[in-house]
Amino acid sequence: MAKEKTMAPQRTILSMPPELKERISSFRFAERIGTEAEAIRQLITEALDARDVKAGDPKRLG
Repeated sequence: MAKEKTMAPQRTILSMPPELKERISSFRFAERIGTEAEAIRQLITEALDARDVKAGDPKRLG
């Protein structure tokens, strides 16, 4: 059976103000999320889903 090819996770460096970092930290602990990275992924996914943005979608947000 052929192995399915999967893409490796991509890394992104992200700078943010201390207040935003604290809000993410509060969300993480309130939701009992294991890592900061996973909390950020969940928040971004929820925001994109709320705006119905699909991968490769050229329409502008707003």
